[in-house]
Amino acid sequence: MLLLFLSPTLIAHNIDENDQSSIVLTKQEQQWLAENPVVNIGVDGYFPPYSYFNEDDQLVGLAIDILSLISVKTGVEFVIDDEHKWQNIVENLQQGNIDAILTMVKTPERAQAYFFTTPIIYKSLVVITQVHNHHITDREDIANKTVALVKGYQYSD
Repeated sequence: MLLLFLSPTLIAHNIDENDQSSIVLTKQEQQWLAENPVVNIGVDGYFPPYSYFNEDDQLVGLAIDILSLISVKTGVEFVIDDEHKWQNIVENLQQGNIDAILTMVKTPERAQAYFFTTPIIYKSLVVITQVHNHHITDREDIANKTVALVKGYQYSD
């Protein structure tokens, strides 16, 4: 099984879509792709700026752009699954309904169950406020406060 996880904990590589050089794949990767000409991908549709629906209800974002460039460079056909809710995407991977997930954060538990690619982008989780609001400057400022997080996402652990 080929698993491609474009994790948001990854460093950006300079991928130029006009660069005519191709990516060299191993014999094992080439064999897997020969047996699986279409790679089905699970994408979280609610994870901006990495993957989200724009005002025209199109799936866009950094992870989508990178996947498109990988397709151009490798010739691999990626098909994005219709399910875009995180818990269902993970379940689809576990059941073998999809081949890979974009933007899954590598944790010790997940590393035992899945293969992760080399990181592409590293990011930190931050709290963003309006420019005039200086009430939150570090973790202690939100201690004993209610903070909403998405259930099932790595950072909510």
